[in-house]
Amino acid sequence: MNAWIRGIFSVIVLGACGALKAEASKYRVQDLSAMIGVPVERFDDLNNHGDFTLHATDGMGYLYRGGKLHAVTGTEAAGLNLNDRGDVVGDFLGPDFKPRPFLYRNGRLTDLSSVLGASQGSAHAINESGQIVGTADGKAFIYDGTQVSFLNTGATAPSKAYDINDHGVIVGEIRTEFTAFAFEYRNGRASLLPRIGDTVDYQVDNYARRINNAGAIVLDVWDPSTFLAYSRIYDDGSFLKGTPRYIFDINDQGWAAGARELYDEDEGDFITRAVLYQNGQSFDLQEHMRDQDAVAWKKLYSATAINNKGQIVGMGRSMDGTLHPYMATPVPEPSVHALMMVGVVFVGAVARRQRRPESNA
Repeated sequence: MNAWIRGIFSVIVLGACGALKAEASKYRVQDLSAMIGVPVERFDDLNNHGDFTLHATDGMGYLYRGGKLHAVTGTEAAGLNLNDRGDVVGDFLGPDFKPRPFLYRNGRLTDLSSVLGASQGSAHAINESGQIVGTADGKAFIYDGTQVSFLNTGATAPSKAYDINDHGVIVGEIRTEFTAFAFEYRNGRASLLPRIGDTVDYQVDNYARRINNAGAIVLDVWDPSTFLAYSRIYDDGSFLKGTPRYIFDINDQGWAAGARELYDEDEGDFITRAVLYQNGQSFDLQEHMRDQDAVAWKKLYSATAINNKGQIVGMGRSMDGTLHPYMATPVPEPSVHALMMVGVVFVGAVARRQRRPESNA
C-alpha cells in the first residue's frame, strides 16, 4: 500500500471510528403487551434467543418462549432465571407457605426440596450446563442434576448463592449477625469481595448478585441506617466508574441494564428511568429510541434484563398514560452505514488509482 492510499485510509478510519465512538446505538422499542397477553408486573430474565421470564400482576411466573406464554408455577413465584435452553429456576410458594426451589424444564416443574433435603429454599440461577445455585435452609448450594454440594464458604453463618456463570464461578452473600458480605466461589474456594460503604463497623450490607462469563460482578449495597441502596460493577480487581445507580443485569460484553432515580415534575414524585451502561458510560435509554418509537413512548422506567445481543426488557409508559412491557433492540447507527459507504468509495478510489497507469500506456 503506497503513501497516498495509506493517507486516505487513515483519514477514513479515524474519522469513522470517531463517529462510532461518539454516538450510542439507536433502539427499536417494541410494545410486548399484545404478544404476552397478561398484565405484567416485572421482567426477571432474558436469554440470547429473546425468550424471557416475567411476573404477572397476580404474582404468577411465566416463560415466553417459541412464540407462546407458558405458566411456570401454579402459585406465586419469585426469581425466575433462565438459560438459552429455556430451563427456568426460581422458587414457588408451597402449601406450608414457605418458598420451595424448583426447576422448570420441557413444560414440567420439579420441586427440588427433596433433592436438597431442605424444608425451604430458592433456586437463584442456572447456567448453560444446567448447574443450579441457590440457598436451601440457609446454606448456599450447587446442584448439577445428579449431585448436590453445599458451598464451603469458611463460615457457619447463613449463605446464599445468587448466580453462576458458564465457567462454574459462583457469587453470593454470607450473612453474619450484623451485616452481609459478598463472596466469589471459584475452584471450590470462597473469597470475600472488597466491601463498598462502611468498612469499619460493617453496618452496610453487600451482595454479589450477578456474574458474566468474563468475570465481571454486579454488587448491590444496602445501608439500613440511611435506607440508601445502589449497585457497582467489580471487574478485574477494581470498581468501574460511571455505572448506573441501580444495575439489574450484565451481559458478556460488559453492557449493564439498570436505572437512575430522578424527580419528575409531571408525576410530582421521584421515579426511575431506564439506563444502559456501555463502554464506560451510562446513557438514558429514553433518549436513544428511534424517532418513530419515541412518539409512542412517554417514559421508559426500567431496564431489567439484557442479553448478549444487546436486547433489553423492561417497563414503560405509553403516550396514553398506561404501563406496558417493552423490548428494546439495538439497530445499526447512521455512522455504521456511513462507514460502509466510505469503504465503498475507498475501494473504488484504489481501483481507479491502480488502473490509471494502464490507461496512460
